[in-house]
Amino acid sequence: MQSLALSQKLRSLALLPRLTATAQPPPHCCRCGASTSRALSSSASAAKAKVGSFRNAKWDAKEVERARLAPMVEKKKERDTKRRGKLIERLAAQGIEYQPGLRRKHDEQEEQDDEEAPPPPTFLPRPKKKAPDPSEPKLGKLPKAQLGKKTPVVPSTLALPPYITVAHLAKALGMRMRSLQATMSKSGFTDLRPDLLLSFDDAALLSAEYGMDGVPLDASSADYDIYPTPPLAAEQRSGAPLRPPVVTIMGHVDHGKTTLMDKLRSASVAAGEAGGITQHIGAFSVPVASRRNADGSRDTNAAASSEGVVDTVTFLDTPGHAAFSAMRGRGAAVTDIVVLVVAADDGVMPQTREVIELVESLREEEETSQLKRNAEAKTEGEASKQGGLQLVVAISKTDKPDAEPDRVRRELLAAGVQLEEFGGDVPCVEVSGKTGAGLPELEETLAALAEMADLRAERKDVPPEGFIIESKVDKARGTTATVLVKRGSLGVGDVIVAGRAYSKVRALLDAGGRPIKGRAMPGDPVVVTGWRKLPKAGDEVLGVFDSADGTQKAEQLAKKAVMTRDRVEERRRHGLDVESINENRRQLAAKEELKARREFEERKRKRELREAEAAGVQVSAEEYEATLEAESEEAAADADVKELRLVVKADFSGTIEAVVGAISGIGNADVRVKIVSEGVGEPTDGDVAMAQAVGGHVLGFNVKASRGVLNVAARSIPPVQVHCDDVIYRLMQHVSKQCAELLPPTIETRVLGEATIAQVFKINTQGRQFRNVAGCRVVNGSITANATVRVLRGGGGGADADGKTDAREVVWSGKLDSLKQGKKEVDEIRKGTECGLSFEGFEGFEEGDTVQSFSTVEVPRSL
Repeated sequence: MQSLALSQKLRSLALLPRLTATAQPPPHCCRCGASTSRALSSSASAAKAKVGSFRNAKWDAKEVERARLAPMVEKKKERDTKRRGKLIERLAAQGIEYQPGLRRKHDEQEEQDDEEAPPPPTFLPRPKKKAPDPSEPKLGKLPKAQLGKKTPVVPSTLALPPYITVAHLAKALGMRMRSLQATMSKSGFTDLRPDLLLSFDDAALLSAEYGMDGVPLDASSADYDIYPTPPLAAEQRSGAPLRPPVVTIMGHVDHGKTTLMDKLRSASVAAGEAGGITQHIGAFSVPVASRRNADGSRDTNAAASSEGVVDTVTFLDTPGHAAFSAMRGRGAAVTDIVVLVVAADDGVMPQTREVIELVESLREEEETSQLKRNAEAKTEGEASKQGGLQLVVAISKTDKPDAEPDRVRRELLAAGVQLEEFGGDVPCVEVSGKTGAGLPELEETLAALAEMADLRAERKDVPPEGFIIESKVDKARGTTATVLVKRGSLGVGDVIVAGRAYSKVRALLDAGGRPIKGRAMPGDPVVVTGWRKLPKAGDEVLGVFDSADGTQKAEQLAKKAVMTRDRVEERRRHGLDVESINENRRQLAAKEELKARREFEERKRKRELREAEAAGVQVSAEEYEATLEAESEEAAADADVKELRLVVKADFSGTIEAVVGAISGIGNADVRVKIVSEGVGEPTDGDVAMAQAVGGHVLGFNVKASRGVLNVAARSIPPVQVHCDDVIYRLMQHVSKQCAELLPPTIETRVLGEATIAQVFKINTQGRQFRNVAGCRVVNGSITANATVRVLRGGGGGADADGKTDAREVVWSGKLDSLKQGKKEVDEIRKGTECGLSFEGFEGFEEGDTVQSFSTVEVPRSL
C-alpha cells in the first residue's frame, strides 16, 4: 500500500513514468521482498529531490516573467505620465483644476512600494474599475461640453523651416488637413493642394491662427554681416580732401569711344610722367594737363590741401553694343559724370537714347534717396553739396567731311537733353579722337564739374570702400579683380569683402603688372589679387578691421560675413526653386485633371454611341472626329519646347553677364536657350563633362580652348562641340544657327510638271480585264515615270511656287503605274506633249482633272 500511494503521488506530478498496479521489480533486483522494499525507498527519495527542483524552477520562471514585463510597465507609466501632463496643460488653459482619481493614487502607491522594497514574487491583482465620475474629465480628452468649440490657446513656439508643405504644416500643428485648408481658404489662399510649398511668412501666418508663434528653424544670433560706414555730416565732409571724379564713356557702337579713349591715354603719356597713368580693363586715370605744373608733375601743395584742385580724372570704358546694356548700367551706377559720345556723322541712335534714359532714371533714384537721407538727418541743403550724376555730351568725328554737329544738337534736344547752347545745364564739347581736337577742353570741363559737385572722400580712419569693375582668373596671379576705390585707402594686407567673396590683399598692381607702392586712394582703379573666390562685377567692396576688443581678426569676421551672405543667397535660390516647383506641380495637377476630364468625356461619348446604335439611330461621327482632331492638335501644342543647353565661359565676370543676357533672348516658341553653367576663364575638362551630361555645347567669348580640352571634347560620346569667338555678333549668329538646327525642317512641295486629263478611256490589259487610262496633255514642266503625282479636282487657281493648290481638292496621291506616248513606254514627257497615264491602285479620275508631278524637299528652318 505504501509503494502504491507513492506511485500515485509521483504520477500526479508528471515527473516519473506511470507505474502499473502490479509493480515489477527492477532488473538488477532479485524477486525477494527485501530487495523490492529497498528499491522502492530509493525511488521515493529521488522523487522528493525532483519535486524540490521543480518548485525552484517554478519560482525562477516567475522572476523571468516579471523581468520581461518590467520594461513594458515602465513604458506604460511614462505614457500615462505624458498623457496626464498634456491633460493638465489643456485643463489649465481652460481654467480647470485637475483632480487625480483612484488611478493616480494607485500609481503613486506603486511608485512608493518600488522605492521602499523590492516587488513581491507574485503579481498584484488588477484593481477593480470604479464607475466613472461625470465631473472628472477623461484622460487625454476634453469634456463633451467643450468639444467643437473654439477655446483660447496659450501661444507657444513652433520652429518652422524656410519652406514647408501644407501636409507637413498640418502635421506640425497637430491639425487635420481639412481644417488647415479651411483656414487657408479664409486667409485668402487659392491653392490648397497638400503638396503646396509655403514660405516661412505664410506658414507663420497660418500658425498664428492656431495660437502658435512661428520662429525660423535655423535662427541664430551668430549671423554677422558687414555694412558701409555711415556718411559724414556736411560739416565733417567739408574738411575731407577732394577726390578725382569717376567718368564713364558711353554711347552707341562705332561712335568713336575707343578711339577717343586711346587718344586720351596717348596724350597723358606724352604729357610727361610715364607712371602718371593707371590703366586696367575698362578703367584708367588721366592727369589734367592744365591743372598740373609745367613739367607735368602734380602740385603736391594743392593736392595735399582740402581745398586743392582736381588734377586727375578716372575714366571707365563701356561697350556700346546692345548686348552690354547691363555693363553700361553698372558703369553709370558707380560714376559721377557720364560722357555721352555721339558721332557727328550719325546722330542719335538706339544706344544713345538708352544712355539718356539711364542717366535720367539714375538721377531720379539719387534725388529720392537724398531726400530720404535729408529727412532722416533733418538737415537742409545737403543734396546740393553732395552733387548728383552729371552729363556731358561729346560730339565725336568732327573731322569728317559729312559731320553735322548742329544737326546732332537738335536731335539731342528732341531726345530730351537740354544743352547749354539752348539754355540748359548740359555741357557740349566737339572732339576728334583722330586729331585730338577738343580733348583739353573736355578734360577741363570734367575737372570743373567735379569741383562744382564738391566730390570729397575721407582717406583715414575709415575702412576702404569701392566697387568691382571687372574680375577674372589669371593663370599667373590667380583670381584678380579691378577695384575702384571710392572711400578710404586700400593697401597690401587689408581684408575686404565683395558680395560673397573676400580677400586679404596680396598685391596691388598697375596696368603693366607692376606692384603699386603705398596705398590706393579714392578715385584710383587698381588690380587686387588674393581673392578666395571670384567676385562679381558690380559688387560693393567693403573693408574689414579687427574687432574692437581684439578677440576676432579681420579675416575671421570676413569669413563670417561671407557665410551669412551665402545663407541669404541660398534662401533666395530656394525661394525661386519653390516658386518653380509650385508652378510645375500646379501645371501637372491641371494636366492630370484635364486628362481625367477627357477620359470621362471619351467614355461618355462611347456610351452614347453604343446606346444610339442599340436604339437603331444613325449617328454622324463628324463631330466626334472633329473633337479628336482638336484634342490631338492641343496635345501636339503641349509638347516640350526644344532647348539648346550651353556652358558659357568668358574672360571677365562683367562680360559673362553681358553674353548670357544676349544669348538668353535667342529663340522662339519652339526652341529656346538654356544656360546650364556660366563661369570666368578658359573652358576646362569639367565644362566638357557637364556639357556632355546635359547634351549641350561649350560656348566661349574672348577665351581660347586648349588642345587638351578640344581632344577631350572630340573623344566624348557623343562629341561635344566647343565654340569660342571674340566678336559678339558672330557668337550670337552661331547660337542662332544652333537653335535653328534643333527645329524640325519644313517640308516644302515643289511642282515639277502639270498635265490636264482630256479623255478617259479603257484598255484591255489581260484577257477580259479592263482598266481606265487618262489621256493627258502636259501644260507645264515635265512628268517622269518614277515621280510622285497627285490628282487635283475643282476649278480655279493653279499652283503657286510653293505648290499650294488654291481651291482645288487633292483626290489622290501616289505613284504612276505607266507612262506611255502612243504605245511606247517613255521615261519623261515634256510640255506640249500628249501621253497616257495610269496610276497604281486608282481609277477614279475624270475628264478635266489635273495631274501634278511633284517632289518634297526638307528646308532647314531659321529663327
